[in-house]
Amino acid sequence: MDKTYELLKNASNEELQPIVDYILKASVSEKLSKTENFKKHSPNHARYVDEIFHELRLFGGNTLVNLKRGEGPRYKELVQDVAKRFGVKKVTSYDLEELELALAQAVLLKAYKKGNAQEKQSIEEALRDAGMNEGMFSSFINGSAWAGLASAAVFNAVMLQVTSLLASSVSRHVMGYTVASIIGQRAGLGFLGPVGWALGAAYTANGLAGPGFRVTTPCVLHITWLRQKKKYSAMHEKAEGVFVND
Repeated sequence: MDKTYELLKNASNEELQPIVDYILKASVSEKLSKTENFKKHSPNHARYVDEIFHELRLFGGNTLVNLKRGEGPRYKELVQDVAKRFGVKKVTSYDLEELELALAQAVLLKAYKKGNAQEKQSIEEALRDAGMNEGMFSSFINGSAWAGLASAAVFNAVMLQVTSLLASSVSRHVMGYTVASIIGQRAGLGFLGPVGWALGAAYTANGLAGPGFRVTTPCVLHITWLRQKKKYSAMHEKAEGVFVND
């Protein structure tokens, strides 16, 4: 079973809501709202995850190719496409989670570089509040990989909050509402302008990229947060189980 499909299958309606909204925002291009399950069960999104995942993959593919094969590309291929458009190099060398985090880093770095002094300070404070140590922050500024600079548990805790803040900033820019907010709202406000610029610059650099890229980009960033959230929860459940057994 596809790991991302399984992730969405186990997500709550609240966690799925932004993905559905990003798809519906595509208006005439989307087909989700026309499916029978959507008409019957919306907003109980968990009842039609198959349709959501299928639609998301379609947005990640070429229309003619989609018609020929009857579906969009594999989810990892979709993420590779988004990551390349944000300047991530050698996208085929990453596993899926590493690639998602490399994309998150690329978006945040573009936002940071574009921000004014006050916005940069706000982003720095937010990243440090998230638990990012000096090594991780220096790596972020230099555009080198985050991984390996902290213990697995610490790294996952930091990435959970960083991807949460990014997902929230994107949803506020695109949809006008905040999701996944773990770090304080004050920090999030500092992200909003630069993150919006980073998204807009990517759209412009890719010839505005059409509705597909405008759907896949925020969806991938949201799913990146969901994967980190699930991983963090699983680590804590395991740790608590060991503690109880001891």
